[in-house]
Amino acid sequence: MSDQCPYTDGAVNTAAEAVAELGPESRVIEFGSAQEAQDSVPSAYGTFSIVYDGKLLSYYSLVKEQLLQRLARPSS
Repeated sequence: MSDQCPYTDGAVNTAAEAVAELGPESRVIEFGSAQEAQDSVPSAYGTFSIVYDGKLLSYYSLVKEQLLQRLARPSS
């Protein structure tokens, strides 16, 4: 279970399942301090982010279908 939010683990699992369907390698990064998150996360919302190819896809959890759509058409 995540220390910050009880829903984060489920959101991470959903994202990993969606990515696995498409084939690219995924990576989960857990920060140990608020400072680490502030220095590294590409969003003001440091509790959860989905980044693909260096671009922020979401700073909140998505259902699998939403994430698959964003991965198919990443915003510029």
